[in-house]
Amino acid sequence: MKLSNKKLLALLIAAAGCIWRLTVPTVAGLLPHSGAMLCGLAAAVVAILYLMLFRTPSARQAEEAGALSICLTFGYVAAAMALNVWLILRYLGGFNPILLLGNAVLAVGYLALVIGAERSAQRLSAQLERTEEKLSLTAELSAKLGAMLALAEDQGVRERILKLKEAVDYSSNITTGSTFEREKQMEGLLDELLALLSQGGEPSLVQEKLHEAEHIWRARSAAAASAR
Repeated sequence: MKLSNKKLLALLIAAAGCIWRLTVPTVAGLLPHSGAMLCGLAAAVVAILYLMLFRTPSARQAEEAGALSICLTFGYVAAAMALNVWLILRYLGGFNPILLLGNAVLAVGYLALVIGAERSAQRLSAQLERTEEKLSLTAELSAKLGAMLALAEDQGVRERILKLKEAVDYSSNITTGSTFEREKQMEGLLDELLALLSQGGEPSLVQEKLHEAEHIWRARSAAAASAR
């Protein structure tokens, strides 16, 4: 059975919690300090629950930002275990105000930081997705024109398609509210042209459609320039 990354991380934290629970009492020789023992285990449980149930996977483009929450989780578990070991060695491992306050501060700080990291990663993912959507439409138009070049046999038609493709490739590739309608018109017209070329349509009819496409793209380029 193949383990996902988050399951593997949760298992590692669980193993660290079990090892810590078994070895620290032996090393310290202070089994009566149940408060510190329970707080250390509680930190591991909180981390496991977050990784297994609450962590939101980041988009591929925002994986580095999403990894911050994992680093915070490991940092929290390590800090909680170190704090409770220190309390045990200081003979403060029972339920007392210092132990409870220290663990509460760590938990609240961890939750605040990890929630902030999750929100930042989600905002970045949304921004990157919107950017990809904006870039995808002009890329599709260029690809359609490339397919038309492969189908066109008439030299005059080929030259006109190539000129139009260069205009699309070298213009702004960001879709905005002012350019979207023109781009959709262009997409529909290019689909018609592709159908015409694939069926061996008359060059004069193809030229007429290309003239219309050139007009639409000039209007689109003007709208893109005015939006800057």
